[in-house]
Amino acid sequence: MTISEFSKIVAALKTVYTAPGFVPNEQALDMWYRLVGKNNDYQTISVAAQMYMTTGKFPPTPADILECASKLKAESSYLSEQEAWATVAKACSNGIYGYREEFDKLPPTLQKAVGTPQTLHDWAVVDSADFQTVIQSNFLRSYRAALEAQKEIDKYPPKLQEMIRAAGTIERKETVPELPTLGEIVGRLEQDNKNYTPEQCEGALGDWIAGKKERLGYGCND
Repeated sequence: MTISEFSKIVAALKTVYTAPGFVPNEQALDMWYRLVGKNNDYQTISVAAQMYMTTGKFPPTPADILECASKLKAESSYLSEQEAWATVAKACSNGIYGYREEFDKLPPTLQKAVGTPQTLHDWAVVDSADFQTVIQSNFLRSYRAALEAQKEIDKYPPKLQEMIRAAGTIERKETVPELPTLGEIVGRLEQDNKNYTPEQCEGALGDWIAGKKERLGYGCND
């Protein structure tokens, strides 16, 4: 919405909350607009302000208006616990071989509750009794936490939500392989010790390789 449209909402709020310190000047209006109005539509914030005015006894903060705006989301937009479990159980039915594809199909909140694609695979091979008791109980506990976190995120302006989701995607990115440990490297040398040419035995890396191979009983030319 434009700052002109937002000014109308603030004017309505100021008719109810007449305290002199509530949005007292243009600088305060500009800050309110950047926090509340700039990345939201007029209709949503207008209704949110009306919601607050019907219950709030004190002048609102930007967070109060954003919280009311988030409540405008119908609860039906969030999966119930039964719906969430049914969705995950269906994904697990194809979770032995298609767990990665099934995980990618899950809504983001369910992905957070499940954790990783491998978890779907692990759940898929659990016997039905444990699946419908232990696994279900653990999942629902995780889903409640993930849902509450999502509801908190939904209180923020859309642009900030995008930034939060992008940050979470970077944290969860699994495309970078883990580096092998020193023990794993030595183990590979033991298993495949003859693949190094004399040229590879030059320099600092070559000295390290040569030292390892010498202790294993091989020379650089072996």
